[in-house]
Amino acid sequence: MKPISSKAYAWVWVALLGFSATLMGAMAAHANWTLEAAQQASLHTGIRYHQLYSALILATLLLDKGATKVNGHWVFYLWSLGILAFSGSIYALVATPWTWLWPITPIGGLLLMLGWGVLGVKGWQYARSNPMGAK
Repeated sequence: MKPISSKAYAWVWVALLGFSATLMGAMAAHANWTLEAAQQASLHTGIRYHQLYSALILATLLLDKGATKVNGHWVFYLWSLGILAFSGSIYALVATPWTWLWPITPIGGLLLMLGWGVLGVKGWQYARSNPMGAK
């Protein structure tokens, strides 16, 4: 039996992220929830980031070279954890009375920003080592 590559798990993960982002968007649009305006705005922010970063992770998997193929795929991991922390904590704050979760949201935002930082640094290094776009 052939071993399953980490890339196969990454594809399953991005499919789950995309599915759950779509599900949360549909639930927010069609569920009969009674939310205050601030909760509704927070929920839509969480969904927007969830969808955006799911698409960005998909793009890094599709490209999988150069700047996106960084040591251990740190951009993939940082953005994945960022989605879980940022959007996940917003979903929990809207759906539960667990206000103690609020500090997790900015940690998630920081992880998303760190992913951009790693992508920028690795992109710079890749461009410097391959000035003419050589493979």
